[in-house]
Amino acid sequence: MARAPRPSALLRKGLIARHRTANTVDFVTSAARTTRKNELREMREIRQARRAARLARRRGDSSPVRDDLEAGLATALSNPLGARLPPLRFVLGSKMLGGSLDRKLASGVAPESHPLLAQRAALLADPKWRAQLAESWLNLLNYVPEPFNRFDIRVPTNHKMVLACEDEFRLLASQLRRGLVAVRGVAMANVLITNGSLPVYNRESPHDLGTLLRDVIRCLDPMHVSHEEYRWLRGH
Repeated sequence: MARAPRPSALLRKGLIARHRTANTVDFVTSAARTTRKNELREMREIRQARRAARLARRRGDSSPVRDDLEAGLATALSNPLGARLPPLRFVLGSKMLGGSLDRKLASGVAPESHPLLAQRAALLADPKWRAQLAESWLNLLNYVPEPFNRFDIRVPTNHKMVLACEDEFRLLASQLRRGLVAVRGVAMANVLITNGSLPVYNRESPHDLGTLLRDVIRCLDPMHVSHEEYRWLRGH
């Protein structure tokens, strides 16, 4: 029986090309449908947030803090693409200048006052980032002082003070993992753990570590509205 002729290489390439084109069209169509679904979902959430705000005002169950939270939610949802796809210069800048931006946020500067601060605040509010920060605080409790080693680049902690504040450490880590936190408190927690002049590491620091930790925990509460200036943030 005669063997069926094999398709030529040109035919195979043509079939592959047509197959790839079809896949590309399917992918683009699917992406467009997904984007449209996301837009409809976000519009629905905006309407729900606005409806909830109107009902709260009608009932008289309103407070400045709650109104600010609802207004912030509606603003964020009204520009989803801008929130998800910020300019690259702001993304890189918020990481390269993280230390100075954290100090400004910790001092009470509003995130919306500058795009870099807004992008840094979005990073600090990310649950995964906050979980890593909480883990870093707990790791300090497990640090064991070691003999001096010139090749060890780690900064030794103020071990006795850290152990004395173990309860505050664990409470802070728990608060950082909450679903809703204030960005100012997260920035304060990051400044406190990364600044070598503060009592987490510096035994000569004039500040009490327990007091500082309680300040941070209090500022993590989103319902805590305070414009208080903390002396330990000045000059750091």
